[in-house]
Amino acid sequence: MESQARAALGNACHRCGISYPLHWDHVNDDPPRRGETVKRGSVLATEYREIRSIAETGRSDRLQLLCPNCNYLKQYDRAAYDEAPTYGPLG
Repeated sequence: MESQARAALGNACHRCGISYPLHWDHVNDDPPRRGETVKRGSVLATEYREIRSIAETGRSDRLQLLCPNCNYLKQYDRAAYDEAPTYGPLG
């Protein structure tokens, strides 16, 4: 199912187009609500449901594929991520 979801999203980094390796990334970072603890099991269940939905519909507003470099920039240097050019899939 995960491979179907990856294929539906183009098997490439949403940001630069690199096709391997890829990580699942939360588009809006889905931060926990104030004072709320996140249980790892509930996060995995939510991601599984979203990946299943991507495989069925071919689209997602919550998850995207990013290569390790783009994922790192997004997580640790958001300004560089936002300013870097977007190349999109190379295909």
